Amino acid sequence: MTVVGHLENYGYVKRLRTSKGEQRILLQPERLNNLASSFVLEARRNPKGLGALEEKRLLTGGYDFPELKDLHKGERDVLLDSAALLFLEHNVCFRETDPLRMEPYLVFPELINLKKPPEEEQATEDGVSYTVSGPTENVFASLVVLLGYTHTFTRTAQWQNNARYEMGDGLVCGFRQEAERDGELDFVLCFGPSVGAPVRTLFQGLFESFLARRNLTVMRLEPVRCGNVACGHLLDRTVARKRMKEGHAFAFCNDCGEKLVLPKMAEPIQLTREVQAEVEWQRRAAEQRTRFEQAVFRVGAYVAEQKITPPELFISYAWGVPEHERWVEKRLATDLQKAGIVVVLDRWENSRIGSSILRFVERIEECGHVIVIGTPLYRQKAKNLASARGSVVAAEWDLAGIRLLATEDQKRTVLPVLLAGEESESFPALLRGKVYGDFRMEDTYFAQAFDLILDVYDISHRDPAVADLRESLRGPEMR
Repeated sequence: MTVVGHLENYGYVKRLRTSKGEQRILLQPERLNNLASSFVLEARRNPKGLGALEEKRLLTGGYDFPELKDLHKGERDVLLDSAALLFLEHNVCFRETDPLRMEPYLVFPELINLKKPPEEEQATEDGVSYTVSGPTENVFASLVVLLGYTHTFTRTAQWQNNARYEMGDGLVCGFRQEAERDGELDFVLCFGPSVGAPVRTLFQGLFESFLARRNLTVMRLEPVRCGNVACGHLLDRTVARKRMKEGHAFAFCNDCGEKLVLPKMAEPIQLTREVQAEVEWQRRAAEQRTRFEQAVFRVGAYVAEQKITPPELFISYAWGVPEHERWVEKRLATDLQKAGIVVVLDRWENSRIGSSILRFVERIEECGHVIVIGTPLYRQKAKNLASARGSVVAAEWDLAGIRLLATEDQKRTVLPVLLAGEESESFPALLRGKVYGDFRMEDTYFAQAFDLILDVYDISHRDPAVADLRESLRGPEMR
């Protein structure tokens, strides 16, 4: 492999298409490393302590990075793009959208300095703890990012050295970094009191599987509670770690002096075959999400370069199945929004003071596209069969359906995607045979969501700027 070929694989060489043909720009690794350091310094200066960079400002040259001063615009764009992609590729940062400004950010978990509120501390209880040693750079950041990239756990908050996730309706899981020494870190898992053993085991299994990807030595410490019925005191973790490192199999209760047996060091977690399969599936989903976030960032860079106006789309779906409601808001709508698309979603729009449901529904006429989320309940509500009082979905469908009776260009602006059930039972009759995407299989979510983003932006799937990104998200089942 040539040096240029090697650098090309790691993002140090970019191809630019100019009027005179294709050019290859070789980025000096030193300059790229210095720019990466400038990213970190700028994120650390975030006035709200969020450890973040504004993505739009980054892509449009709004940050005054010294490494870019003597470069032409094309070279600056390539260098910025490469530095950001390296951070995303190695899960050192994640992309998040500000709910007030609707602008995407690059967030660096290790740079967040917001303090965790006391009430949040009281709402959870500690579980297993870990001491990891070896190359610990960015371990905390990658754990924060990857756990939030799974299909099951949604990252809901992060503070200094703390991250919180939720599964389903309010099942809270999380972890914190307790201490950092030279080449060594301490982590503690924490859970809401209502979180049962199956969810705790899954979260712990994912946490350990992501740790196992690193070249680290891991010591796990189960909570040690005093066996004295009159005491029941939890052994201090610092004492337990010290005794285990010294090779002792026992310690004494800090409160009553009872002799306590310490767990064996670094025993593999015992998972059932079903849970192990779930952990593996979630781990693959996190890896796919990593590629997806890189691809969407590159689309954002292309949109900024081409000065494409952000499109606006309306999402029409049925309330009534919590799982479907979460999928629409937390997955599809959020991913479209992070891609720079203006998403009109009832949960976001109707929560504003002075909002009107009638005015909200009328916004369908203003939006360039309408996405219809097909489920059996959607079809019932669109036909006004679900309730004697009628439904908002029926009003939305009346306006969306008008487009299907207009020109071919208008018809193409209605994008029906199937989330549950069969086509005949999940869509009104006008949409049958027109299903744009099938989201019933989780394994194809990222590829189909990316295609949806391209089509809403009216970017051809064969455009050289996105063709390789699209292919990287398509698994064997789609090729």
